[in-house]
Amino acid sequence: MVTNVPTEPLDEDGFPDFQNVISSLQEPPLDDSARESRADESFDSFLPLSSGIGGGSGSVEDVWVAVMGVTGAGKSSFIQLCTGNNRPDIIGHGLVGYTQVVQEYPFMYKDRKTNADIRVHLIDTPGFDDTNRGDADVLKDIATWLSATYKKKTLLSGVLYLHRIIDPRMAGSAKRNLLMFMQLCGPQCFENVVLTTTMWSQVPQDIGEARERELVETFWGHMKNKGSMVARHEGNKESALSILDLIIGKRKKITLQIQHELVENKKDLDQTAAGQQLDQDIRRERQKHEGEMRELKRNMDEAIRKNDAVAKAHIAEVQKELKAKIEEGDKARESIRANYEKLQKEREEEIEKIKDRINEQVKQLEQRTEQCDMLRQKLIDGQGNPAQIERYLQTYEKKIDELEKKVEAQKAMAERRKGGVSAEFGK
Repeated sequence: MVTNVPTEPLDEDGFPDFQNVISSLQEPPLDDSARESRADESFDSFLPLSSGIGGGSGSVEDVWVAVMGVTGAGKSSFIQLCTGNNRPDIIGHGLVGYTQVVQEYPFMYKDRKTNADIRVHLIDTPGFDDTNRGDADVLKDIATWLSATYKKKTLLSGVLYLHRIIDPRMAGSAKRNLLMFMQLCGPQCFENVVLTTTMWSQVPQDIGEARERELVETFWGHMKNKGSMVARHEGNKESALSILDLIIGKRKKITLQIQHELVENKKDLDQTAAGQQLDQDIRRERQKHEGEMRELKRNMDEAIRKNDAVAKAHIAEVQKELKAKIEEGDKARESIRANYEKLQKEREEEIEKIKDRINEQVKQLEQRTEQCDMLRQKLIDGQGNPAQIERYLQTYEKKIDELEKKVEAQKAMAERRKGGVSAEFGK
């Protein structure tokens, strides 16, 4: 006869409630201060003291390349092909929303001309049309990373700008993204830009070529005339590396316009060319919303005159949404009134929050591991129902594995947000 094992209640973390699982164990609780110390050590030991990739200090050349473009253009997929890193978080569907912040992914590259070893750092950036973040937040994130690395004398060698060839026309968001990109770089850097079309396998060749001509003639012409290169990414590693080689082969370091404005000229972000471009976009949107609000007021007056309750309720809801958008734009304009020091302080505070979150998860992981060890010992000692303990162990081990992955993902993100070398290289 099979005995049904009762289902125990779960705690707030999804683990079986430990007191109910092993009420007979009377172990002293973990010392919080000791546990916190171990968590700090765990975090700090994860972050590398030096790059540690490709030999000792100075043995290889370092090259930094930023990858930019609208959301969904294939930036993270391009990086994944180059690095050979198949972790799902790189393309934005892992444990953390990695594509929403600037992050760095290094890999070793063999120069095709000299056969020299080069450590390439690809910088993944969010698009200015990200549905989960406002353009002001994206600009602050990119500007902060660029200015912080520039202060450390880390210079880019070039920028890849990715654009989907499957798009039948240049959408408004894509135009804004391109304008912002041009203002970030400045014309003096255009010759180190590769304008790259992606997703060619998803469109007939003749249609793709026609769209490519329109891009070059209508939207990319000025940059191309200033030296920007145009390339097609065929969606494979060989194609991706050949595009990178267009930049690496130049052996040139560049200072982007926004880096010079923020660090050398000590401008506030809203005074930079990119900041002024964003401010212009926000003001244009505000004027549009204000016009819509005036039209809605006329509609509301008419609904009140007719005593139309349904229309009044609908109009009031739309007015509320438009008012929120106007207020959001005003806050965005205010948020970019920040100099380099303020941007860097905000970035450091963000890193500290990530570290605190990691330490809390490490403490939880240690506690759960100890509880799991207690269960194993109980099984060895022959205490309790073996089938029930085995079931609990399976649940705990699964949850601990999930928590370990979450901690590692958070640590990797913290390191990449620091602008250092990604610690997952070589894993």
